[in-house]
Amino acid sequence: MAKHIENKVKKAIKTNIQNAKFVSLTCDEVISMDNASWAIMNCCFVQDYCYIPLLLNVKHVIYGFRVDNIILLITNFLMTQKGLHEEDFISKLVYFGVDGVNTFQGFRSKITVQIQQQYVPFVTSVHCMAHHINLVVQTFSHLPLVLHIEALLHCLYVYFNHSLSP
Repeated sequence: MAKHIENKVKKAIKTNIQNAKFVSLTCDEVISMDNASWAIMNCCFVQDYCYIPLLLNVKHVIYGFRVDNIILLITNFLMTQKGLHEEDFISKLVYFGVDGVNTFQGFRSKITVQIQQQYVPFVTSVHCMAHHINLVVQTFSHLPLVLHIEALLHCLYVYFNHSLSP
């Protein structure tokens, strides 16, 4: 039963990507509590004026979060596991969202540059806004105003987290 559901989901993702005019891909690395490295890939497209996000894959990165390994992971996943041809996905890719770490957005041989050189010269790479905001808050976290705002947000979180649901 689980295999049947998995095949249905794969087929739906493949069909949606094939029918989309443009797609975006975001990729991020997550380190688990056991210090294992995981790559998370998301794809987004617009269908009938609605933004459709898809979680494509959460993959254990065994050989390290190196540029060549991640490029291989992305292309193998999309073209082998999802059964997509290069023109089905790469030719529609207009946006590559990353967290700004050097592996993704370095100037010479990093993932964004490799995607631009090997697959899509016009793809736009954007540093994730949530990561930008986090960096700003970390930079200014010693200021009294920022400490006060963080305390207020924490209190709101605690209040709503422990409130009774209707």
